[in-house]
Amino acid sequence: MADTAETGQSVRLPVLGMTVAALLAVITVLAATIGLRWALPDPPAADAPDQQSQILIADGLTAYRAGDLVAAAEAFSEAIALAPDDAVAAYDLGTVREAQGDESAARDLYTRATELDPTFADAHFNLAVSQAAAGQDTAAISSYRRVLELQPDRSAALWNLGLLLHASGEPDEAVALLQQAVDLDPTLASRLPEGIDLG
Repeated sequence: MADTAETGQSVRLPVLGMTVAALLAVITVLAATIGLRWALPDPPAADAPDQQSQILIADGLTAYRAGDLVAAAEAFSEAIALAPDDAVAAYDLGTVREAQGDESAARDLYTRATELDPTFADAHFNLAVSQAAAGQDTAAISSYRRVLELQPDRSAALWNLGLLLHASGEPDEAVALLQQAVDLDPTLASRLPEGIDLG
Protein backbone atom coordinates (compact mmCIF):
# COMPACT_ATOMS: atom_id res chain seq x y z
CA MET A 1 0.00 0.00 0.00
CA ALA A 2 2.89 2.37 0.79
CA ASP A 3 4.31 1.87 -2.72
CA THR A 4 0.93 2.62 -4.29
CA ALA A 5 0.49 5.78 -2.21
CA GLU A 6 3.95 7.04 -3.08
CA THR A 7 3.40 6.33 -6.76
CA GLY A 8 0.09 8.14 -6.65
CA GLN A 9 1.64 11.18 -5.02
CA SER A 10 4.52 11.31 -7.46
CA VAL A 11 2.02 11.19 -10.35
CA ARG A 12 -0.36 13.73 -8.84
CA LEU A 13 2.13 16.40 -7.77
CA PRO A 14 3.32 17.48 -11.24
CA VAL A 15 -0.17 17.20 -12.85
CA LEU A 16 -0.68 20.98 -12.92
CA GLY A 17 2.08 21.39 -15.45
CA MET A 18 0.90 18.57 -17.75
CA THR A 19 -0.89 18.84 -21.06
CA VAL A 20 -4.40 17.44 -21.34
CA ALA A 21 -3.10 14.52 -23.43
CA ALA A 22 -0.46 13.65 -20.82
CA LEU A 23 -3.03 13.93 -18.02
CA LEU A 24 -5.38 11.55 -19.84
CA ALA A 25 -2.53 9.08 -20.32
CA VAL A 26 -1.72 9.16 -16.58
CA ILE A 27 -5.39 8.68 -15.64
CA THR A 28 -5.65 5.73 -18.05
CA VAL A 29 -2.55 4.06 -16.54
CA LEU A 30 -3.80 4.63 -12.98
CA ALA A 31 -7.24 3.25 -13.83
CA ALA A 32 -5.71 0.17 -15.43
CA THR A 33 -3.41 -0.36 -12.41
CA ILE A 34 -6.28 -0.05 -9.91
CA GLY A 35 -8.37 -2.44 -11.97
CA LEU A 36 -5.52 -4.95 -12.06
CA ARG A 37 -4.99 -4.74 -8.29
CA TRP A 38 -8.67 -5.29 -7.57
CA ALA A 39 -8.69 -8.32 -9.87
CA LEU A 40 -6.09 -10.17 -7.75
CA PRO A 41 -7.43 -12.96 -5.48
CA ASP A 42 -8.12 -11.83 -1.92
CA PRO A 43 -6.11 -14.43 0.04
CA PRO A 44 -2.85 -15.79 -1.39
CA ALA A 45 -3.20 -19.32 -2.72
CA ALA A 46 -0.71 -20.58 -0.08
CA ASP A 47 -3.09 -19.61 2.74
CA ALA A 48 -5.93 -21.82 1.49
CA PRO A 49 -4.53 -25.15 2.80
CA ASP A 50 -3.84 -23.62 6.22
CA GLN A 51 -7.35 -22.21 6.45
CA GLN A 52 -8.88 -25.52 5.41
CA SER A 53 -6.63 -27.31 7.90
CA GLN A 54 -7.90 -25.12 10.74
CA ILE A 55 -11.50 -25.85 9.73
CA LEU A 56 -10.75 -29.59 9.75
CA ILE A 57 -9.10 -29.34 13.18
CA ALA A 58 -12.18 -27.59 14.53
CA ASP A 59 -14.39 -30.30 12.98
CA GLY A 60 -12.16 -32.98 14.51
CA LEU A 61 -12.41 -31.44 17.96
CA THR A 62 -16.20 -31.28 17.68
CA ALA A 63 -16.32 -34.96 16.68
CA TYR A 64 -13.89 -35.92 19.47
CA ARG A 65 -15.97 -34.15 22.11
CA ALA A 66 -19.06 -35.90 20.76
CA GLY A 67 -17.31 -39.26 21.15
CA ASP A 68 -17.02 -39.92 17.41
CA LEU A 69 -13.38 -41.02 17.28
CA VAL A 70 -13.57 -42.24 13.68
CA ALA A 71 -14.78 -38.87 12.37
CA ALA A 72 -12.24 -37.07 14.57
CA ALA A 73 -9.39 -39.20 13.23
CA GLU A 74 -10.49 -38.58 9.64
CA ALA A 75 -10.65 -34.82 10.17
CA PHE A 76 -7.25 -34.62 11.88
CA SER A 77 -5.66 -36.89 9.26
CA GLU A 78 -7.00 -34.66 6.47
CA ALA A 79 -5.68 -31.60 8.32
CA ILE A 80 -2.22 -33.19 8.48
CA ALA A 81 -2.37 -34.03 4.76
CA LEU A 82 -3.10 -30.37 3.99
CA ALA A 83 -0.62 -28.91 6.51
CA PRO A 84 2.05 -31.53 7.36
CA ASP A 85 3.91 -29.07 9.60
CA ASP A 86 0.92 -28.40 11.86
CA ALA A 87 1.96 -29.56 15.35
CA VAL A 88 -1.56 -29.15 16.73
CA ALA A 89 -3.06 -31.48 14.12
CA ALA A 90 -0.43 -34.12 14.91
CA TYR A 91 -1.07 -33.76 18.64
CA ASP A 92 -4.84 -33.94 18.22
CA LEU A 93 -4.61 -37.07 16.09
CA GLY A 94 -2.33 -38.52 18.76
CA THR A 95 -5.02 -38.02 21.41
CA VAL A 96 -7.52 -39.81 19.18
CA ARG A 97 -5.16 -42.73 18.52
CA GLU A 98 -4.54 -42.99 22.26
CA ALA A 99 -8.30 -43.03 22.92
CA GLN A 100 -8.61 -45.76 20.28
CA GLY A 101 -5.98 -47.83 22.11
CA ASP A 102 -3.18 -47.40 19.56
CA GLU A 103 -0.49 -46.24 21.98
CA SER A 104 2.37 -46.69 19.53
CA ALA A 105 0.73 -44.45 16.92
CA ALA A 106 -0.10 -41.93 19.63
CA ARG A 107 3.54 -41.79 20.75
CA ASP A 108 4.70 -41.30 17.17
CA LEU A 109 2.27 -38.43 16.70
CA TYR A 110 3.17 -36.77 20.02
CA THR A 111 6.83 -37.09 19.07
CA ARG A 112 6.11 -35.48 15.71
CA ALA A 113 4.24 -32.63 17.41
CA THR A 114 7.20 -31.96 19.72
CA GLU A 115 9.58 -31.99 16.76
CA LEU A 116 7.41 -29.56 14.82
CA ASP A 117 7.00 -27.28 17.84
CA PRO A 118 9.59 -27.87 20.60
CA THR A 119 7.72 -25.40 22.85
CA PHE A 120 4.46 -27.40 22.74
CA ALA A 121 4.27 -28.36 26.43
CA ASP A 122 1.07 -30.42 26.16
CA ALA A 123 2.62 -32.58 23.45
CA HIS A 124 5.71 -33.21 25.60
CA PHE A 125 3.45 -34.05 28.55
CA ASN A 126 1.30 -36.54 26.62
CA LEU A 127 4.44 -38.05 25.11
CA ALA A 128 5.88 -38.51 28.61
CA VAL A 129 2.71 -40.17 29.89
CA SER A 130 2.66 -42.51 26.87
CA GLN A 131 6.36 -43.34 27.23
CA ALA A 132 5.94 -44.12 30.93
CA ALA A 133 2.95 -46.35 30.18
CA ALA A 134 5.10 -48.25 27.67
CA GLY A 135 7.86 -48.74 30.25
CA GLN A 136 10.16 -46.24 28.53
CA ASP A 137 11.09 -44.60 31.82
CA THR A 138 14.30 -42.90 30.68
CA ALA A 139 12.54 -41.30 27.72
CA ALA A 140 9.57 -40.33 29.91
CA ILE A 141 11.84 -38.68 32.48
CA SER A 142 13.46 -36.66 29.70
CA SER A 143 10.06 -35.62 28.33
CA TYR A 144 8.80 -34.58 31.76
CA ARG A 145 11.93 -32.51 32.30
CA ARG A 146 11.23 -30.74 29.02
CA VAL A 147 7.68 -30.00 30.16
CA LEU A 148 9.03 -28.46 33.35
CA GLU A 149 11.51 -26.34 31.40
CA LEU A 150 8.50 -24.89 29.59
CA GLN A 151 6.06 -24.88 32.53
CA PRO A 152 7.93 -25.11 35.85
CA ASP A 153 4.72 -25.00 37.92
CA ARG A 154 2.85 -27.79 36.14
CA SER A 155 1.90 -29.90 39.14
CA ALA A 156 1.01 -33.04 37.16
CA ALA A 157 4.44 -33.06 35.51
CA LEU A 158 6.19 -32.51 38.86
CA TRP A 159 4.13 -35.32 40.40
CA ASN A 160 4.63 -37.82 37.58
CA LEU A 161 8.33 -37.09 37.29
CA GLY A 162 8.72 -37.42 41.05
CA LEU A 163 7.06 -40.85 41.02
CA LEU A 164 9.21 -41.98 38.10
CA LEU A 165 12.41 -40.81 39.77
CA HIS A 166 11.44 -42.50 43.03
CA ALA A 167 10.87 -45.76 41.18
CA SER A 168 14.19 -45.27 39.39
CA GLY A 169 16.12 -45.01 42.65
CA GLU A 170 16.48 -41.24 42.93
CA PRO A 171 14.50 -40.57 46.12
CA ASP A 172 15.98 -37.19 47.04
CA GLU A 173 15.03 -35.43 43.81
CA ALA A 174 11.77 -37.38 43.74
CA VAL A 175 10.72 -36.13 47.19
CA ALA A 176 11.58 -32.53 46.29
CA LEU A 177 9.48 -32.72 43.12
CA LEU A 178 6.57 -34.42 44.86
CA GLN A 179 6.62 -31.76 47.57
CA GLN A 180 6.49 -29.02 44.93
CA ALA A 181 3.56 -30.78 43.29
CA VAL A 182 1.66 -31.02 46.59
CA ASP A 183 2.41 -27.38 47.38
CA LEU A 184 0.83 -26.43 44.05
CA ASP A 185 -2.04 -28.91 44.33
CA PRO A 186 -2.74 -30.07 47.92
CA THR A 187 -5.24 -32.68 46.69
CA LEU A 188 -2.28 -34.75 45.50
CA ALA A 189 -1.20 -35.44 49.09
CA SER A 190 -3.92 -38.07 49.49
CA ARG A 191 -2.55 -39.93 46.46
CA LEU A 192 0.98 -40.25 47.78
CA PRO A 193 2.07 -43.92 47.50
CA GLU A 194 3.07 -45.80 50.61
CA GLY A 195 6.76 -45.67 51.39
CA ILE A 196 7.21 -42.08 50.24
CA ASP A 197 7.56 -39.63 53.11
CA LEU A 198 7.57 -35.95 52.29
CA GLY A 199 8.46 -35.11 55.87
